[in-house]
Amino acid sequence: MNDTVNAAYGNTYERRLLILTEHYMLEWLDSIAHQLRPTDEVLALKVNEADLRQCEASQKLGSRLHGANISAASSIRNYCKFMKVVAENMTFDDGTPISTQSVGLTRLYADTVRVYRDSIVETINEVWHSQVKVAKNNLFAPQDPPGVSSIWGTDIVSGIALLVELAITTAPYTSPFNIYDLGAYNNSVTYTLMGTTGLNFTLLIDAEDSYTLRSASSC
Repeated sequence: MNDTVNAAYGNTYERRLLILTEHYMLEWLDSIAHQLRPTDEVLALKVNEADLRQCEASQKLGSRLHGANISAASSIRNYCKFMKVVAENMTFDDGTPISTQSVGLTRLYADTVRVYRDSIVETINEVWHSQVKVAKNNLFAPQDPPGVSSIWGTDIVSGIALLVELAITTAPYTSPFNIYDLGAYNNSVTYTLMGTTGLNFTLLIDAEDSYTLRSASSC
């Protein structure tokens, strides 16, 4: 934060922008706000206006603190419509109807660790009027703090890939409808599902469509 000189050209920055990519990073502002110059600004992602107001540093930064959030509501509404179409027109191989009583939602952290502002749960409840249970499954325990990757040493990718496999194969729900919001580790979902059988209508948040899995889509 104290580096105000461009390393390549040697000139001093007139303005700087600090980008906070996760909600919990707002807590860091309290300890670094004094290091920001009057011309520096902060952009916090995945937050709403209320989050910014609750941040103590907002009193010091004023209009220099900005928030941005991308809601997944539109994609979730489309997914809910898709669920209805599947339930009305398809059955399992043994003729059993496909139930829409629940949808699985797998994330890295529990709600007690990370605040989610993507409107996924809210939109499902809105469309289904709370008739569909959202079965949450988190890869990390609630007590695990952000930065829990340290428990895997330097092999965090392999560690999370294993957790994804366990989440898919031992998840506490049996619904074929599942939503995964694992960021860069969504690829682990695609890889794991390649080895599974049966119907699995998967939606990956913030990912590309999978051409290896006909049942995997993204938004």
